[in-house]
Amino acid sequence: MTGLEIRDQGSEVMDQGSGIRDQVTELTEVTAELQVDEGAVAGIVREMIAPVMETIGKLLRQNAEAIEQIACAEQAMSRRLDELEKRIRLETPVSAAQEKYIAEAARRRAKELMEQRGFGDDRKSVTKLAGAMRRAVLVRCGVGSLREVPRYEYDTALRQIAMWNDLVAVRDAAKEARERADGLQTVS
Repeated sequence: MTGLEIRDQGSEVMDQGSGIRDQVTELTEVTAELQVDEGAVAGIVREMIAPVMETIGKLLRQNAEAIEQIACAEQAMSRRLDELEKRIRLETPVSAAQEKYIAEAARRRAKELMEQRGFGDDRKSVTKLAGAMRRAVLVRCGVGSLREVPRYEYDTALRQIAMWNDLVAVRDAAKEARERADGLQTVS
């Protein structure tokens, strides 16, 4: 390269350098303007977002109130279902088979008590005692017939019959059985 060529290239580089300097100056000014505009943009964004955030806040409060109302309604429904289940359980009567088992348990217990007195073969006395046991179960359950005994009271009714021991009723039944037996012996 010749000296002339180097000088031409040097002046080109200088021209490019001043162009770059002008661009840097321009970028610095734009950056300064942008920094000023950043604050303005942030203010504009805040102004635009504030109503949206307020609306979202109102919606969240309304949703919270709605959820609270739903929770209260669910609790009320749960209480009602519990009451309904309890009522169904309390009002469901024993089945026909369970009714027969109660009556049969009363007859067996009556026969057992009469056998202790020596009159297990006297059907009238056994029937009378079984009837007294059934009446005791009915009174305890507050119903009019064995069929109306609540299902949840079934086991209690069977236990009551198994433990039933009304000495006065047993004595009277045994007395009547004895009188019938004596009457049959005197007639024969």
